[in-house]
Amino acid sequence: MKNILSDINVMLNITDSYQAPERIMNLLFGEEKERIKVFKDFLDYFKCDVSYDWFHEYFEDEHADRKNNKQDFTPKCISTLVSKLLGCDTGVTYEPTAGTGGMLISNWYNHRNSISW
Repeated sequence: MKNILSDINVMLNITDSYQAPERIMNLLFGEEKERIKVFKDFLDYFKCDVSYDWFHEYFEDEHADRKNNKQDFTPKCISTLVSKLLGCDTGVTYEPTAGTGGMLISNWYNHRNSISW
């Protein structure tokens, strides 16, 4: 059984999920060779499935304060629904929660699938 938290930490070469945002920024703006290697590791780990937010479960389990603040991350079904309601003609994605980007990813994926080649 996969342990997403520890597996992502290993892929990002960090020890705690709170280090992930800084590490990801360093990858995005750092050396291209390292960025590509980490991205390929993620693609392999998630079997090339880019239809959903890979970090949803990773951050939700560690960072959402459900008990005290009633915080939660947007479920995939809600992201998909909002994306389909808004459509993909405008080039604008509405991301009201500003979390890990689940709605943005859902909108991109739905738009990607709506384009006929």
